[in-house]
Amino acid sequence: MPPLKELSAESYRVGWICPLEVEQLAAMHMLDEKHERLGQSPADNNVYNLGSINGHNVVIAGLHDPGNCSAATVVTQMRMTFPRLRYGLLVGIGGGVPVETDEGMIRLGHVVVSKPTGEHSGAIQYDHGKANQGHFERTGSLMPPPAALLNAAQDLAVQRKMVDEDPVWQNIQRIQTERRGLRRFKFPGSTADCLHKTHHQDKRRRISCDKVGCNSDERIERAIDADEESFVVVHRGTIASGELVLKNARKRDRLAQKYGLLCFEMEAAGALTEFPCLVIRGISDYCDSHKNDDWQGFAAAAAAAYARQLFFHMPIEVTQIPESQIPTDLSKHVQFLVPYNENPEFVGRSDILARLQQQLDVGQQQGPVKPFPRVALYGLGGIGKTQIALAYVYWLRETYPDVAVFWVHSGKAEQFHEAYASIARECNVPGHEDPKVDILRLVKQWLEQIFKTRWLMVIDNADDTELFFRSQQDKPSVTATAPSHREDELGCYTPDCRHGSILVTTRNKQAGLKLAQGKSLIEVGRMERNEAHLVLCAILDDSQLPEHDTHLLASKLEHIPLALAQAAPFVQENSLHINEYIQLLGESDSELLSRLSESFVTVGRDSETPHAVTATWIISFELIKQRNILASNFLSFLSFFHWQAIPKEFVHYYCSRVSPSDALNITTAAITKALGILKAFSLISEDKDRNISMHRLVQLVTRKWLAVRGTTAGFGQRALKTVSALYPCGDNYEMQGRCSELLPHASAILENNRCTPYGETDTCWAETSPVKARLLYNMGKYFLYQGNWNKAEEIQVEAMTIFIEQQGKEDQWTLSSMHCLALIYTRQGRWEEAEKLQVQVVRTNKIKLGADHPDTLTSEQNLASIYTRQGRWGEAEKLLLQVTETRKSKSGADHPHTLTAMGNLAMTWYSQGRLEEAEELELQAIETCKIKLGVDHPDTLTIMANLAMTWYSQGRLEEAEELEVQAIETCKIKLGVDHPDTLTAMGNLAMTWHSQGRWEEAEELEVQAIETCKIKLGVDHPDTLTIMANLAMTWKDQGRDNDAMALLQKCVEALRRVLGTNHPETLDVLSILNDWNNGRSEDV
Repeated sequence: MPPLKELSAESYRVGWICPLEVEQLAAMHMLDEKHERLGQSPADNNVYNLGSINGHNVVIAGLHDPGNCSAATVVTQMRMTFPRLRYGLLVGIGGGVPVETDEGMIRLGHVVVSKPTGEHSGAIQYDHGKANQGHFERTGSLMPPPAALLNAAQDLAVQRKMVDEDPVWQNIQRIQTERRGLRRFKFPGSTADCLHKTHHQDKRRRISCDKVGCNSDERIERAIDADEESFVVVHRGTIASGELVLKNARKRDRLAQKYGLLCFEMEAAGALTEFPCLVIRGISDYCDSHKNDDWQGFAAAAAAAYARQLFFHMPIEVTQIPESQIPTDLSKHVQFLVPYNENPEFVGRSDILARLQQQLDVGQQQGPVKPFPRVALYGLGGIGKTQIALAYVYWLRETYPDVAVFWVHSGKAEQFHEAYASIARECNVPGHEDPKVDILRLVKQWLEQIFKTRWLMVIDNADDTELFFRSQQDKPSVTATAPSHREDELGCYTPDCRHGSILVTTRNKQAGLKLAQGKSLIEVGRMERNEAHLVLCAILDDSQLPEHDTHLLASKLEHIPLALAQAAPFVQENSLHINEYIQLLGESDSELLSRLSESFVTVGRDSETPHAVTATWIISFELIKQRNILASNFLSFLSFFHWQAIPKEFVHYYCSRVSPSDALNITTAAITKALGILKAFSLISEDKDRNISMHRLVQLVTRKWLAVRGTTAGFGQRALKTVSALYPCGDNYEMQGRCSELLPHASAILENNRCTPYGETDTCWAETSPVKARLLYNMGKYFLYQGNWNKAEEIQVEAMTIFIEQQGKEDQWTLSSMHCLALIYTRQGRWEEAEKLQVQVVRTNKIKLGADHPDTLTSEQNLASIYTRQGRWGEAEKLLLQVTETRKSKSGADHPHTLTAMGNLAMTWYSQGRLEEAEELELQAIETCKIKLGVDHPDTLTIMANLAMTWYSQGRLEEAEELEVQAIETCKIKLGVDHPDTLTAMGNLAMTWHSQGRWEEAEELEVQAIETCKIKLGVDHPDTLTIMANLAMTWKDQGRDNDAMALLQKCVEALRRVLGTNHPETLDVLSILNDWNNGRSEDV
């Protein structure tokens, strides 16, 4: 056997991808000759079969596992080893949609080939999208097939109609089906084509319908065709790609009707992410429950045979003539003036590349989408706009080598001018040597009127709108150094003609909109998770990186391509594992910024463009500061809050209350324009609720920029004043939602206030300490209401300390903070500490405000509550009697504060066992509340709940139940189903039912209350744990000892964690658990 021919990797231009083993076997039989295997990239794990068909060198690759992800991985690795592959054929089997086309109904053994139709590029990913108003909305688009392959398919279709013998069928005969290993490729015959009506289901999967006896009445017979064993029917149209095998006829028909589909498969979306391919599928089933393997072999052979025939309709020059062999007269006229080499590590961004290929009017055949002469890519600096443009122009060069490409740097006027001068020199534009010539006008006119070759101009880094379109009053006079052109109006020098197109890259959407003449804007956002994984694998030259690790790193770096590229040199130079680098970044924000500030080498950035992420963004910051100081101030101000969902009212408050005095009373139009600039640079975004969000890394770099300029304290102070003024007191239910909404921003500003940023001193921040303390006070009240008493204590101690230091112990804010802290200690069961603080508050209030001041009386009521909890009922009663009488004399017997005092006194009597006296006072208070406040007032409901508890303790369960039911219904209407008071009332009613032996009803209500408490208050909230303990006792009485013990043990663990081991409530529940354990031991 003669030795196989061995070619270089650069000699192969077409990749043939076949996922299944049966498809690979069919492909191998289509080769004219086989070639020797070659060495591969270390990161390439594929196994290739090499050969040629009609002089075209072909790489055949299979997949280790079917699916889009596997296809994307195989294509990425294939292009590492074979860098000059231009496009591919995705060949194999698929599920057909039994619809009529110009070639008749699609049946088994036919072939479906992708072709752009309507709004689709030839293939769609039908299961990729997003939820929109409760419905699934498909998003994204895939690359269209290469023009060379579309032209070949068109020519093949024409030629087949003109010959008697079908060359595709003849290609199938290359497979010797009489051989044992190749019998599966035989034509099964029309009788084996089982198409059933859509509604007919068969649960016996992968078994022939003949073997299981499917209902023949439900079959749709295949029309008899005399040529079926000598001719392969080929349909062209849209092919659907998905993650899972489709075996549902109803879903098949629904999707096919919606998108105009002819076939379903599982790899095209993955392959077309990286590689322009023609998808060829032999139909082996109908995507229904009758799916089996009977037709797989012949369908694979038919698809491979069609793919082979395409090579006889493509000129060899299109796929594999080296550039050195291109005729000199052609290369002399076709210019490719791009200053960067192709980036071999570029992966992903298939949606955007597909849109560019469809929308730009460059080498475009009559396609499904109307092309635009100008397209702008806009997005955050470092997001990958230039890399996408670079990938596009190299694709253009390979696909349409007769299109000229010119690359124009436009970050500065000098760069724009030099790029035009370079075009003039390289293209030998007539008149360019004249020193007096206006080179910008000369090149523009030459491209429009003289140079008739199709061309594309890339205007890169066009960030400064005023550089291209400066307003009339701002134009500087023409200088002597550049008398022949107007640097302030570069926009008028962008050529405009039918045979030319322009691609703009910009950080500034406003600039892109003007340069693209409003035609087409494409936003470049953060990379998808799978794209980031492929990027990291490519730049670290390791295809085996765990996806979990790459996802963590990409998330840390906000999925920003430049940040990912910047990570690679540090990892490689220091021989780090990717996990070690993630840990390093996680040490602190300053460490993260240090890594993002290091310079590195990358493809596609000119010498004057900083490579480091931080420097890249600071260029944008400085440009904004020059053009609109208010926008710059907004960016600085917003960088101190949490990076997501910043309320827009913060900005308005800044403008009206805390901005520099000369900037107060800023107009709404000025605010809108300033925010518009930040949005145009992709530094902020605004959602439908008018909340503002930023990239977290943008925030960090902004604060570093402020630190370098020495302006951190000023903007930080304004941010703190804003959130402090707008954060409400969190001691009532109505404010819980608002407090929760603003909590991330309050926490972020406090964290930034505590940290000294990047070496800058923190002296100016001390001036805001009282403002900070007021914010802490309100946050502490919120955490107290939420039952997060440890966090409440931590925050309130800090607030009280600041108040004492800044305003003294007798200041009202100090006393309010001490009072709140005493409440927290009471909740924690730290009654001695609570008493000590509360006594101090009472004494100071008496001296400062007087004995009968409302604040003094309130502090005395709280002190009485502490006495009651300590069992010092006599002292509590004495104090409450005094407070109640004073309230009556000062405010009246029917004042809400008086009624609250009466309720507290009644509870003290209740605790003493003086139930009749408690009942009498509660009845009196309820009647007054109903008249004065209303039946549904929260204070009325509270005293009603207390009266029900009194009746419960008296054994008057029916009366207690009736009152509790009334309280619950009123709470639901007035406060809401999930209000804490409603949930407490539900728990009390459940206890009453429990005592009545109505355990099933008690259990149902307790379970309902617990689930709502978990959602609204949290799993570990004391109120949640109280009802959980009651549920455990209900289960115990139902005889569900194991469930009861487990739940009560869970309650004890949570109470220890939340309240502490020595808290009375913890000890009470623990005592019950110990009793149960002892009882169980005795039973045993």
